[in-house]
Amino acid sequence: MKNFYKIIFIICIINILQSKKTYAWSNHTLITELALTYSPEIEKNNIIYPESLHSFLLESRNDLPQILQQIEEWSLNRNNQYKYSFYPSTPEEIKFKSYANDPDIESKFLRAIRINPKMKFPIFLQLLPGDELNDKHIRIPQNEILLPEISQNSIAYTFIKIENSELLSPLNIVATASDEPDYGFDVGLFDDSPDANNFKYHFGIQPFGNPNLVFSSQAPFHMGFYHNSALIYKAAPFLTKTYAEHRFYLFKELAKYAFHKGHPYWGYRFLGWSLHYAQDLSQPFHVTPLPGFSSSDLIAFNILDALEGIFNRSHRRKNDAINIISNRHLIYEQIIFNYLSYIRKNNIKNDPLQFVLFQNEYHDVNSKNINNYLREIITSYAYKETIPTYGSVVFEKYNKDISSSLAKNLPYKYVSDPSYIFDFNIDTISLIKNLDTQQREELLKISYKLLKNTGIETRSIVRAILQNKE
Repeated sequence: MKNFYKIIFIICIINILQSKKTYAWSNHTLITELALTYSPEIEKNNIIYPESLHSFLLESRNDLPQILQQIEEWSLNRNNQYKYSFYPSTPEEIKFKSYANDPDIESKFLRAIRINPKMKFPIFLQLLPGDELNDKHIRIPQNEILLPEISQNSIAYTFIKIENSELLSPLNIVATASDEPDYGFDVGLFDDSPDANNFKYHFGIQPFGNPNLVFSSQAPFHMGFYHNSALIYKAAPFLTKTYAEHRFYLFKELAKYAFHKGHPYWGYRFLGWSLHYAQDLSQPFHVTPLPGFSSSDLIAFNILDALEGIFNRSHRRKNDAINIISNRHLIYEQIIFNYLSYIRKNNIKNDPLQFVLFQNEYHDVNSKNINNYLREIITSYAYKETIPTYGSVVFEKYNKDISSSLAKNLPYKYVSDPSYIFDFNIDTISLIKNLDTQQREELLKISYKLLKNTGIETRSIVRAILQNKE
């Protein structure tokens, strides 16, 4: 069992966190815009003025302690409600307390909600592929919005400054905001993180990953392992220490409060932040440690690794599998991002992969069950796509889970060669075009399903929150 614990630990932290970039979808703004473009819940003609975070907080300072305490109690109650749930209480010394004209009110708020207090929140929009930067736009450097350590290892963004006198559409606010949590919200928050002594958030030791690696430290806030077998949780109890569900609830409740109190800009911006964590959990590689492997596979895998270690200590099988799955995760994100970007940039209409994102169908969600939506619906659908069709990775050639589909339909080098190190400059558009018809159709089929679910889930959440905004 000790070895089994070790192998799960290594698989979990390296498979998903080995790379520089650990986003579920490479750009949430692109996903959210497509999902909500034809959504009746987003009032496209209802344009509103922006508001600074400082202004919102000063007007809300008397209400926020009670709102945040309610959120805290909900999160703590999940520990009793669900066997595989964990949330550490917020230390009393950082709970929100402020006064009129408090110059430190933003820092106090960020510390109270336990996100990185170095974050900045100017009024801005993100331009997407196909948008043109005109003479009226003032471009904002990435490092004025992203944490510096994120900016150094990130994809290229185009941000433009928005003046307080400009009017914005709810769609633009929500879409831009839905990408923000990847800009550094959740970096370095654990007790063994480099800035731990300054933050004092008491999240404990980072449950998995290297606390000295920037993207590694944010991963527990963007993942949720709710549907694995009891054996895996018993062997690796740290897998319960993920916080995407808490982040979703936190920002959902702040959005509802902002709408109710007449702060629509921050209502939509908080709504975008909440969507980010829900969309993260719609990506199969974020809901289980090793997609395509059953629990029995992991046990057998551990035995083989142990035997190999006895004879030559190379652990080749383990290291090879980890690198292969990591490459599959990364190339899939890149394919989706580049494909949707290509469609948007070239103004291609009625492309099936684009169309499924805004198909206006619904999962069963309303204001009564929205709080369980991530755990019971979103991650459940995503997890099903990671289960090997015939019970084991041994039958990868015939399985239809996401990992097996990538293995069967993409070039061997990118998805099955353990010596390959992923390159973000891959021309995935040409790669997809060069596949034979059957390969392309099978790969697109599972992508249709995943993106359709992401679109439906995005709209369902927006609908549930906006129905309660008054």
